[in-house]
Amino acid sequence: ETFNDNIELRLLDNFTGTTFDIRQDGPTYQFTVSADVNTFGKKRFKLYVTYPEVATDLLTASEDVCSGNVARITIQDSQEGFQYYWTTKGSTVSDEIAGTGNDIELTIPADKLTDGENAVVVMASIAGCSAVPFESSLKLNAEKIYTVTSAKPGKTCGEGQVSLSVEGAPVNGYYNWYESIESTNPIEGQNGAVFVTPVLNKTKTYYAAAVNALGCEGGRVEVKAEVNAFDEVAITMDEQKLTSSYGTGNQWFFNGEPIEGANEQFINVTQ
Repeated sequence: ETFNDNIELRLLDNFTGTTFDIRQDGPTYQFTVSADVNTFGKKRFKLYVTYPEVATDLLTASEDVCSGNVARITIQDSQEGFQYYWTTKGSTVSDEIAGTGNDIELTIPADKLTDGENAVVVMASIAGCSAVPFESSLKLNAEKIYTVTSAKPGKTCGEGQVSLSVEGAPVNGYYNWYESIESTNPIEGQNGAVFVTPVLNKTKTYYAAAVNALGCEGGRVEVKAEVNAFDEVAITMDEQKLTSSYGTGNQWFFNGEPIEGANEQFINVTQ
């Protein structure tokens, strides 16, 4: 009873040439002892314990995961009575799972995976025998989660659109832009490093996050769209003298071109 059901147990009677299947015909075997030493000598009986062959070519399947997540790997058509586990770099990375004859799933804890490619080998054993590796290993990728490394705010003078930009996502990744830190859903259709806001009439803070190729998102970083409100300049004319309503910060133009050095509150028109 202590042997797995898929292990064959046969008794060979060398005196009679009979092979007795203990599972099918047992648990009792009748035999006769006589004066012939061959009926009771040490060589009369042999017990054969036959283990099923380990199938090392079973199909396995896995999906890449983001760093910090548990990986799940499937063994298709596992063998009943066998124990399975996974190793990477020679270290066991999963608990032993008993085969059922059907598909089974093993898990690899997040702390057993390193960023990037992990070569994972499945091992199979039965009844305490040495574990045997599968013929092929799996290449399981733990995709790094990226964060925004720099954010460039933007501003506009008066009402208008503002261009914001960020960096940090991988080449095969993208960005999510959000209206607020609490927003559940990102702004639809805005996945580039540059985001041009709608027309704003006051300063607004947006948030951006880097997203890797598997869709896992890093932390959100604020990016400010600054709107500097001001009153339009008013110009008064007194003969050839034009005067700005602003005492400082002026730049005078002639036919759309800035006049060099014309930064005072007034200017005398000469042409």
